[in-house]
Amino acid sequence: MKREKQEREQKKILESSSNLKILLAGHPYNLYDELIGKTITNFLKENNVTILYSNRIDHTLIEEEYKKIAPDIHWTHNKEIVASTKYYEDLVDGIILISSFPCGPDSLMNEQISHKIKKIPLITLLFEDLNNEAGIITRLESFIDILSNLKECENEQHH
Repeated sequence: MKREKQEREQKKILESSSNLKILLAGHPYNLYDELIGKTITNFLKENNVTILYSNRIDHTLIEEEYKKIAPDIHWTHNKEIVASTKYYEDLVDGIILISSFPCGPDSLMNEQISHKIKKIPLITLLFEDLNNEAGIITRLESFIDILSNLKECENEQHH
């Protein structure tokens, strides 16, 4: 029940927000971790970015979507991550992949995702240690600037 509620809430947020939208894609233990995910989400929220989460994709879409990028995935969470990047590619302004350094399956999936997702900017944040918050913030600032400039250019072209 909790998952379905999160899926519905995410869909509402996606439809109603006019802010920059970013998909945070990664394992829940990274997305919601106090030292990893919270640093990222706090920064994005402070900069008025709408955050969508890979583990809140409509679960009925996962099997269909992940196969568009990597049909031979065996890991449940990686299927979810890959499916969400493909599904949200046309719905968000950018994607942040969050990974832990020693995770072998993530390194394989991140490579496949970065080769297949070409329509929007994507950044990979790889956490090897938890002592580099300043470096992460600097990369996020640059990423937000790029997305903001792209959105501004897109809006000018439509007017």
